[in-house]
Amino acid sequence: MGQIASWCSLLIGPAFIIQAIHDDHRDRPSLQWPKTSGVIMQCQRWYHGGKHSYYNVEVAYTYLVNGRRYTDRKIALWNPDLRGDSDRTHDFVATHPVHSTAEVYYDPEHPENAVLIPGPDEAGNRTSLWGGGGISVATLLLLVLTRKPLANLKATLQSVEAESRTRGPRGSAGLPHGFASYEPACKRKLGVFPDRESLNEVLGQDDGKPLQEWNPEDRVIDAAGHEFRLVQMPGKKSYDLEPTGESWSYERLLEVALADGRLLKRDPGAMRRQMDAVPAEKQMAVLLKVIDGLPTGPRWVIAGFFLFLLLFFLAVMFGFGALFTWLHR
Repeated sequence: MGQIASWCSLLIGPAFIIQAIHDDHRDRPSLQWPKTSGVIMQCQRWYHGGKHSYYNVEVAYTYLVNGRRYTDRKIALWNPDLRGDSDRTHDFVATHPVHSTAEVYYDPEHPENAVLIPGPDEAGNRTSLWGGGGISVATLLLLVLTRKPLANLKATLQSVEAESRTRGPRGSAGLPHGFASYEPACKRKLGVFPDRESLNEVLGQDDGKPLQEWNPEDRVIDAAGHEFRLVQMPGKKSYDLEPTGESWSYERLLEVALADGRLLKRDPGAMRRQMDAVPAEKQMAVLLKVIDGLPTGPRWVIAGFFLFLLLFFLAVMFGFGALFTWLHR
């Protein structure tokens, strides 16, 4: 249910964009409507109090088209009663006193449909367009970026609960049911999954949709050191684990972890000292916990990632702006 709600939230941004384009397409033709002289019969301002207070204008005007008299009350197609703040409504009432003349723009095909202010709400539509684009980009990135971390967080909380039941009062915290992924083609070669449930989600065994593509040389190592290769299940996109018959020693996994630590500007000596204090029978599980606690990347990588997000957002909004301008022509 949570995933359904998250993906449904992607509709919010496009809804703003579609609404802005629809309103612009509906109101822009009024700029080409013919105009005639009309007479203001009623024009007064009203205040509506409460939590969301506002002003509006009640107006009535008459006008002639082809010798026939019409009466209308709309000020603009997008805001018929000019609902808004005090200054705007005050200025309108001051410039449209009763019995004064005003230019009336009418639909030539339906003369009874008229306005005093033609055209669309340029500022409002532009705000909806940019806001909808921003919401779309932010929501999509949030869903993509949090899918795997949320799954791992859930699994981590479950593993912590299991640890509290299995370790002694003097034992070291670890991931006795965890797995490490070894991806030699990546700069940072190790990843950690607290238990089989979180690993299965990344492999796509639950829903058939793996969260990443795996290379043939990638391996998975469990807390006992057993090595597995990742094989794609026949006719499916998901992966399964197949034992290779090889084993990883604690020292081998530690060397790769130290290399990752140096990449992330971590002191390898401190990591070694931390692991030296762990009993031999728990070293593998505790090492998985230490690897899992390493940051996601160097600071320059994080800064570059956020710069990419900013540029991506600006590129998307530029595209929406170009589309909006094209529709105006």
